[in-house]
Amino acid sequence: MDTDGDGLTDAAEVRGETETGVPIPDADPTRMDLYVQVYTDTASAGPSSYDAIEDDWAEMPVPNADGSMGITLHVDDRGTVEQSHTFDGSSSSFRALVEDGKARAGDAYGPYRVVMFVEFDAGRYVGMGRVGGHFSIVNGDRPELKQRKTMNHELLHNVVGRIEADGRCADDPAHYCEGGWLEPTTNSEQFLPEAIGEQIAENGFAE
Repeated sequence: MDTDGDGLTDAAEVRGETETGVPIPDADPTRMDLYVQVYTDTASAGPSSYDAIEDDWAEMPVPNADGSMGITLHVDDRGTVEQSHTFDGSSSSFRALVEDGKARAGDAYGPYRVVMFVEFDAGRYVGMGRVGGHFSIVNGDRPELKQRKTMNHELLHNVVGRIEADGRCADDPAHYCEGGWLEPTTNSEQFLPEAIGEQIAENGFAE
């Protein structure tokens, strides 16, 4: 049983570890928990702190089974790594980074989403994330506020998947054209539309 819809069973959340032994500290079976491992390439720089990003998720309009609102984001900063791939905007470079993320996370990949701050050589791109999945990348060479917006945007792609709420962009079911974190660009205002919050609560986290 998964009362809160975050992809972690109630038994695992009470126990504090998944069925395969991956620690999920401070999990709550009645409130959505999102676990994230962050890796930063040695050629890049991530945010100085993830506190603001954790606060963003705590304030999202997502109703929980216990009557509270928001998602508890647990960031496990894994520090700097030597990254052998640069994102150049191609699907092949993204796939190479996905495989690297899976290898680094090991058994934690799945219970944890993986975010990598990596070097970009990709023009207009500032990030990319799987739409319904466990992996995303952020340009590690952008200002901290842009990194924060991009990390939220890409993690929401992982969690929301295809947008079903009214307001999704025409011919682009991964983006939301009525404002907020999931607009097509990360120049948007910093908020999650209530319609997206309701979709998360109704559907749970996308896989």
